[in-house]
Amino acid sequence: MRTISMVRVVGIASALAVASLSARADDCATVISAQFAQAKAPYAATTTMSQPGQPVSRSEMVVSGATMYFQVGGAWQSMPYSAQEVIDRSTENAKKAKVKPTCQKFGAEQVSGEAATVYNVHEEAKDGDAIDSRIWISDSRGLPLKLEVHLGSGTSFTETTRYDGIQPPTGAK
Repeated sequence: MRTISMVRVVGIASALAVASLSARADDCATVISAQFAQAKAPYAATTTMSQPGQPVSRSEMVVSGATMYFQVGGAWQSMPYSAQEVIDRSTENAKKAKVKPTCQKFGAEQVSGEAATVYNVHEEAKDGDAIDSRIWISDSRGLPLKLEVHLGSGTSFTETTRYDGIQPPTGAK
């Protein structure tokens, strides 16, 4: 079974929500709006990933200004980041998608004490596998607070995000 890198997981998470741009205009519009808002905001995310036959992995990422920081083997690395490029690439991928995702409001929950609306997103991947995700969007800020993704291959990940007091990590290159 191939291993999915954490940078790819971040890409998958963004693409899943952004791909819903051309899906049902009702609930998917809220999901896409939240993802675009996140792309433009400083944030920190912690991701836990589970793959069949592999130990559970945990990673952290910080987006601050024009830089994305991520942990690799316990050390912080960085790469250039452009919110507009993320939005443009995701929008282009959504236009090329043969099968459009569906989004459905699922309910309301609290994430770290913050009220959020929960949405289910279902997508058929290019390889025929289904991708099911659930995203918690802050009622007060309109930003994603949590994302769970389950790939047809058995890989799953959970990402929790925070937006307050975001600074580049100490020791980042």
